[in-house]
Amino acid sequence: MQKFGLVLEGGAMRGAFTAGVLDYFLDMDFHTPYIAAVSAGATNGLNYVARQKGRSRYITIDLLEKHKYISPKYYFTKQRSIMNMDFLFNTVPYELYPFDFETYKNAGQRFVMPITDAQTGQTVYVEEYEDEKRFAQYVRATCSLPFFMPPVVIDGKKYFDGGITDSIPYKRAFSDGCEKLIVILTKPEGYVRKDESVPFIGAYPNIKAAMATRAKRYNDDVTDLENLEKEGKVFFIRPSGKIDVGRLDKDTNKLRAFYAEAQDLAKEMFPEILKFIER
Repeated sequence: MQKFGLVLEGGAMRGAFTAGVLDYFLDMDFHTPYIAAVSAGATNGLNYVARQKGRSRYITIDLLEKHKYISPKYYFTKQRSIMNMDFLFNTVPYELYPFDFETYKNAGQRFVMPITDAQTGQTVYVEEYEDEKRFAQYVRATCSLPFFMPPVVIDGKKYFDGGITDSIPYKRAFSDGCEKLIVILTKPEGYVRKDESVPFIGAYPNIKAAMATRAKRYNDDVTDLENLEKEGKVFFIRPSGKIDVGRLDKDTNKLRAFYAEAQDLAKEMFPEILKFIER
């Protein structure tokens, strides 16, 4: 069998789709030896590696419904974030639903995350299997979108969301030795990212420059991946487009439907996935 890996796009609350796919993979005891995941893809991917089925769904949907952790009010606290990141990264993993770091680190799977250096605007790819606190810092960094959230300080340096510079980290997966990739996207086929108006980002001109070119780089990557699909190197799993979920969507009924759609698609595609990796 050729070396194969899993690549997980971000998308904030659109990650409910990824959660559904990965929970089905856990049901089928299907584990890839390599995962490259960014932003919400990373928060879903870590639960997949830790074998914690349902944890992503619980955090993304159930806790959102109960604790309303997305709100502009958090931006006017010391967090300076549109989401209650302290709740998500401190209260949840240590009190409400502990993350099984021991299972994660002993799983024998590589888990690579892109984060973006706030000063240089360059991608830094990180892995961590020993230090749980550092691992949590990396995960928080890859989820920290500029303007909406502050950078995360690690070893005196500031980092933002890895999706700014590498929204779909498939090139890293290939460079790390993967020959075939299962790519889970959170936008449907035909989606074209539009240029974003970049808010004032203060002391981070390289981040602003990276944000300004993000749409083109994303669209070029999707085109490249679609060509790789034709070559038999990529297998896509992506939403149908029937359910319109926004980045900061708070409609938990819609998120449940999105999760359920992902489960159904994963079940339908699973025989083809097995053929793909064995072909």
